[in-house]
Amino acid sequence: MATLEVLERTGVRIPHPKALEVLDGAGARVDGDRVRIPAWLVEDAIRQAPSRIVLGKRDGTRSVFLERDRSWFGPSLDCIDYLDPVTEERRPFTSEDCRITATIADARYSDE
Repeated sequence: MATLEVLERTGVRIPHPKALEVLDGAGARVDGDRVRIPAWLVEDAIRQAPSRIVLGKRDGTRSVFLERDRSWFGPSLDCIDYLDPVTEERRPFTSEDCRITATIADARYSDE
């Protein structure tokens, strides 16, 4: 309930124009890049979400089952900030970081 209250009263910053447009059209209150999302909109989205998502490998083998209390963490290729493993510096995520991370993940998972 606390999360729903924060989303509705305080809102969240969303800098993506298309996301702002979609949320505005769905019933959220958009003020610049701050979006206040009413509880009914969140609850409606949860009701409409599938109860199970299955991901597969390149060969089609079903390997990740997201359901009930199961979760999965991947290489996070859409990070805003990045903790550089070499310098231990926190800095903005770059396209080069994305390339390196995807290459490592691809090598790791293509062997399974």
